[in-house]
Amino acid sequence: MSDQLELNLFGLTRSQFDRLCEYADRAAGKSPDQLLSDAHRHLEQTKVAHATNRMINVKLATAIVEVIEKVVAEWGSLPGAAKNWLAGATHFRASSLHAPVT
Repeated sequence: MSDQLELNLFGLTRSQFDRLCEYADRAAGKSPDQLLSDAHRHLEQTKVAHATNRMINVKLATAIVEVIEKVVAEWGSLPGAAKNWLAGATHFRASSLHAPVT
């Protein structure tokens, strides 16, 4: 039963869940280091965008990357289902679809 609970995320709407699944599928072939590299690239894009739009929250983006760094550092000890969801969420965050708007 507890294994099955790992596979289900609570608190997401159906569309949010479907989108996370889409990003988890896209991230499936990426290593944790690749995901972290993507997150760092996105952070750099955020900093550049912040130079022209002060509404872009660099502190939040930096905090998110710091959490991703911690997750990647512990990657080997995470259950498989958690890795899938975290990879999807990380890929979503670093996706060009969510690049900062200038």
